[in-house]
Amino acid sequence: MRTSFAEKFGVGATIFIIAIMIIGFIGWCKNIYKLIDCDFEAPYKTEVIRTISLSPIVGAVTGYMTIGEENK
Repeated sequence: MRTSFAEKFGVGATIFIIAIMIIGFIGWCKNIYKLIDCDFEAPYKTEVIRTISLSPIVGAVTGYMTIGEENK
């Protein structure tokens, strides 16, 4: 018989995993917003890091960071 994740690990673990996924998604969205808000003038450090961070796993972390000379 197949058992669900909640049955194996408990409801608390399921809620924890969902919360981590939501926090990561919000960070990724913040990264996209900050990339759009960049000025795209030299130096390009912030723009390069934000563009590389479009991959969801990296973007989930860098969305919460202030990089270089970003508008605060």
